Amino acid sequence: MDFIGHYVIAALVGLGVFGKQDWKKILAFSLFALLPDMDFIFGLHRMLFHNVFFAVIIGVLAFAVLKKFKEEKALKYSAFAFLGGFSHLLLDLGKPGIALLYPFFQKAVYFEFYLSIYFSQIKPYVEFGIVDLQAITTGFCCQVERAFLSDTTTAILTVLLLAVLVQHLRNNKKQKS
Repeated sequence: MDFIGHYVIAALVGLGVFGKQDWKKILAFSLFALLPDMDFIFGLHRMLFHNVFFAVIIGVLAFAVLKKFKEEKALKYSAFAFLGGFSHLLLDLGKPGIALLYPFFQKAVYFEFYLSIYFSQIKPYVEFGIVDLQAITTGFCCQVERAFLSDTTTAILTVLLLAVLVQHLRNNKKQKS
């Protein structure tokens, strides 16, 4: 998944879950969804920060900092920081996978799901696997030209934007009634 996709999807989920009254903080905390990709700096892309433990650390550190600054909604925003990091993991689960339980489990996990829709049938494709960590490191991140917006990002954004539009139309209809 690309940077834009991670950020925008985290922001849309945040707005959907927490509401638009805190939209500025939701947009700021959506930046936490980008942190897992910083592991490429250490040559350990999809390993070092692409795991559940890092998502928990993000949430705990956000909570500690927010409490120090006496933020009254510290738990809410730190939960969102965790969800931003965790959403990154879910969106990167496709091949070649992520080291979901690194450093305790030295393998990468991947999950692929596609749905091909034809006029006469719907064909699901599901694949799950566990591979060696070498298959997911620097070569994947840094030696391949990356799309500005991936197909996956485009599809997810389309569905989420349609959901937001439907919700907006429902709210307008209720207000007019």
